[in-house]
Amino acid sequence: MRIIHFSDIHLGLLPHSASFLLDKRLFGTLNHWLLRRRKQNLEYLDRALAAMQALKPDWIVCTGDLGSVGSPEEFHHAVALLQPFRKLVDGRFLFVPGNHDVYVRNKACQQALKRAFHELNGGRWAADVSYALLQQEDVEFFLAMAAHPLPIWMSSGRLTHELMDAFRDWSQAPRRSTAPRILLCHFPVRTRNGAPLAARRRCHNANGIVKALEHHDIDCMLCGHIHRPFAWMPQNTNEKSPIQLCAGSLTLTGTFLALDYGNDKSDFSWKFHHLSPS
Repeated sequence: MRIIHFSDIHLGLLPHSASFLLDKRLFGTLNHWLLRRRKQNLEYLDRALAAMQALKPDWIVCTGDLGSVGSPEEFHHAVALLQPFRKLVDGRFLFVPGNHDVYVRNKACQQALKRAFHELNGGRWAADVSYALLQQEDVEFFLAMAAHPLPIWMSSGRLTHELMDAFRDWSQAPRRSTAPRILLCHFPVRTRNGAPLAARRRCHNANGIVKALEHHDIDCMLCGHIHRPFAWMPQNTNEKSPIQLCAGSLTLTGTFLALDYGNDKSDFSWKFHHLSPS
């Protein structure tokens, strides 16, 4: 079984409604057009699709930040751009929002996110869930929605007590089969060196996830948020043990991840793919 993972495409479309001038979207728009846009290459999307077709994935997952300010225009465009990716795996596509998707409390933005979440996930869950669980014979996915609207200076996430209770029930339950248990969350729980992220960027209330990785209760965590790809493995584990894999940013660094599982959850490998710029 092969899972393709990408993240952080940050489309950055200017909101049509003037209401963006009155909230955090103004600063996010300026940040994108003055800084991020200069480093972005949207051609990576077409190249990634061609590369993924050659890899023949069984699942494709996206761990958030479709846009830069969570505008309806960004969500509409992102859903259209990602349709070929969804068709490539016959709808076996999963999406968990990032902090730039859950950017503000604006009603139009929140409704647009709900529509995008519902469509990209194939209508599997209600649009306002805080977590979601998908159990298949060959894989189990737990989607952790950790992003919430925050002040301008914050880009962190938080896992609710309800979510963590559900995560604990899932991760500690007896396994039904040898299927790997994979957590999807926009925010990493550790840096590449194993340290917590800075407070303004970290995922708060995530100690239970760190323990689950250390105790082998789950097999892998896929995340984004940090725009360069990296892998983190707890120090008390070996090379076949649980890991956190960050895909980086598909449009900023041209990277995505391929994760392969054999007949047993301990038989796995991963590779970061780096696309060449034009």
